[in-house]
Amino acid sequence: MRQPRAIEVSGRNIRSIRISRAGWVFILLTLGLGIGGLNSGNNLIYLLFGMLLSMLVINAILSRSSLAGLEFSFRLPQRLYAQTENRIHVEVHNRKKRLPSYALTLIPQKVGHASSSEGYFVVKVPPGGTAGFVHSVRFEHRGRVAVPGFMLSASYPFGLIEKFIPIHLDCERIVYPQLDESALEIGAAASRDGDFLSGHRGHGVNPYGVREYVYGDDMRRIHWPSVAKVGAWMIREFEREKTPRILFNLIVDPGPPAGTEALGKRERTVSALATMLVHSIRKNREVGLMINGSPVESSGSGYLDFYLTVLAVFDQEQPHAAPRSAGRLSRVEDAVIGLSELPRERVDASMYDRLVFADGAPA
Repeated sequence: MRQPRAIEVSGRNIRSIRISRAGWVFILLTLGLGIGGLNSGNNLIYLLFGMLLSMLVINAILSRSSLAGLEFSFRLPQRLYAQTENRIHVEVHNRKKRLPSYALTLIPQKVGHASSSEGYFVVKVPPGGTAGFVHSVRFEHRGRVAVPGFMLSASYPFGLIEKFIPIHLDCERIVYPQLDESALEIGAAASRDGDFLSGHRGHGVNPYGVREYVYGDDMRRIHWPSVAKVGAWMIREFEREKTPRILFNLIVDPGPPAGTEALGKRERTVSALATMLVHSIRKNREVGLMINGSPVESSGSGYLDFYLTVLAVFDQEQPHAAPRSAGRLSRVEDAVIGLSELPRERVDASMYDRLVFADGAPA
């Protein structure tokens, strides 16, 4: 997974300046003091007026200095899921050699349907030092999204003038469907837990037969009753255990969901299928995926991410075919599990070992 690039900021990146409420009060009091000095001709008032103006200048200079020479790096989780608190690690590195940065505020930006935690306040980043925090972002929907960035601000030291620098991650990611652990209670995936016998000799615990000893065989597998019976060295053999292949078929209407209820059914169905896929793969099961009876071909070590990506964008980037029969697999140890958003009367339940509908009830 490609991480967002490190982002360097400087005073030239300042995009906006805002005077705080305290700053406006301070400016009005300063102007009033200056007018009073003109009317009275008191040198002490002039001196105080000049000191207050210098505080505004110092605030502007030091806040700019706090924002200069900073580098931000972001580390996203391997997978982003909808309706889940996704944790993003953020590090702020001060590249200045002598000057620290004080009172930095990072405010998460709003992008689409993503909601973030509140802003973060960094008290101090020493010269050449690093400060870090964990940022949580929640995506309301699956699909292709832009990861939201931050608005960096500083008002050091007096809080009168605040300067802002936008930080854009320029990172687009696929948000996978929500994982709903309650979907496992249906038992669709767990019903095929365990290993199956293959009918062939190999490594296992179930006896397969006895044969004559061959040089190089493990002496610990000698079957002594057979040795005593035939008068020759005999070796025990075991039956190889086979991991079942589970084929999931997502059954959805070819058109876009009509209304909030239909959208909710689709999201629950996709979420349940994604949860069962992840659960089965974590148990080292061999899995396959179909959408409306059309197989989704994938291979290699990253096929889980490929399947989750397909489930995240299948109805957003390309049209999908109308539901058709998934067929029956030839090997008896395989299982076909269907998850449908359609009503029961529109699905042939005889084609599946297990069929689950959007309401969570198995057929």
